[in-house]
Amino acid sequence: MDASDATKLLLSHLRAALPPIALLDPNAFRRTRLYTAEMEVAVVGHLELLTATFKLYKVGPPEPGA
Repeated sequence: MDASDATKLLLSHLRAALPPIALLDPNAFRRTRLYTAEMEVAVVGHLELLTATFKLYKVGPPEPGA
């Protein structure tokens, strides 16, 4: 056995101990709720406001010495 085999074995033991909610597909919500025609209409309809909000609150480049 090498390190990759040991890692796979460790992960299989950890997976068995996880609660069921931890094993959900993280993209299921996105596919059913976000990647829809209705969501596209909503985003495009508010694109100017969303863009302005992003520009206002985005994190700028780090300051020297920070």
